[in-house]
Amino acid sequence: MLFTTENWADIQRYYESTYLKFREGGDKLFYIENVTPGKVEGILEDKIKFELYLDDEHPYEVDYVLPHKSYFQHGEYACLLQRTPAKQYQRGICNKNTKIYFLDSNGKFGTMDLTFDILSSYVNKPKVSTLEEALTCDKRSCVLSSRFAVTHNGNIFLDSTSVAAVDSKSRTIHVKKKLFSPEIKELLKTSRMNVA
Repeated sequence: MLFTTENWADIQRYYESTYLKFREGGDKLFYIENVTPGKVEGILEDKIKFELYLDDEHPYEVDYVLPHKSYFQHGEYACLLQRTPAKQYQRGICNKNTKIYFLDSNGKFGTMDLTFDILSSYVNKPKVSTLEEALTCDKRSCVLSSRFAVTHNGNIFLDSTSVAAVDSKSRTIHVKKKLFSPEIKELLKTSRMNVA
């Protein structure tokens, strides 16, 4: 979309009160607070304010695609970011089109509000854990890959579905959903555990 004075009402409808990235900013997130006929005003995650002046002769092009469903580590939780399946007008990330769920140690999901801190964890995606690292760490849940996570007590999830459980004593993974056995085996390539 071209950011121009002519399009200011559309920019307001699509991007006001949303997070997005600008091409020149790399992975830096911007929050659009206000759109007027002359400018776009917002804030960066380090609380620095910015203004983008709109000009029909020198349009600024924004082509921001919403992120894909993925796990990411945020503190002691594996978090799952996913889009909300509904008709949306807003093109940046906001609570109307994106949800973040955290996985607790008992395999229950809770929701988190969108903030710079949480979205920054998603954008910067810290290193994923091996299954053995995840089971011995002090986190409530850990990311194993972009679509898999494990709870501290050994439940392995594909997105929001529990597909396997770890028996630490016998060092065996019990697959609950046999359809996903190949993916579970792939996760365990670096592990000394068996799959049952």
